[in-house]
Amino acid sequence: MRFELSSLGITDAESIESAELGFYFISGGPGSCPRDDDEDSLCVITRPWDSSSVTWNYSKAIPGDTVKWNSPGGDFNREQVSVAQCARPENWETFNVTDAVKGFIAKPDSNKGFIFIADTASEAPGRTFHSEFSQITGLRPRMIINLKTK
Repeated sequence: MRFELSSLGITDAESIESAELGFYFISGGPGSCPRDDDEDSLCVITRPWDSSSVTWNYSKAIPGDTVKWNSPGGDFNREQVSVAQCARPENWETFNVTDAVKGFIAKPDSNKGFIFIADTASEAPGRTFHSEFSQITGLRPRMIINLKTK
């Protein structure tokens, strides 16, 4: 997930008090969050990608113009930016992304977005979240940025 931050007019990263990224969890198969202590994580993507054509193997998969990920699933910094409690269906799962957003404001070219990594990725049957293409606009992924008061 990537949000274009340059259009917000925030030029001083230190003016950001907090930033939160949220995904609305629609549903999941049995055992999609099998343990109460399951946590999902966000990591920073390190390569540009195209949201309309990205796949497991390609950051851009347009016929005649394909770009492979260096690693299947995406190229990203393995250090977690944030972790969140695995959400239950029909709830928001939110991540504190304050430090990452400050970094993106300070160095706009570093903003390649985030990758969501489920704690249960190897065991769970899958979960469904609303995406940027959801017809229900209020449930699309959202970023909330709070600025410091002067």
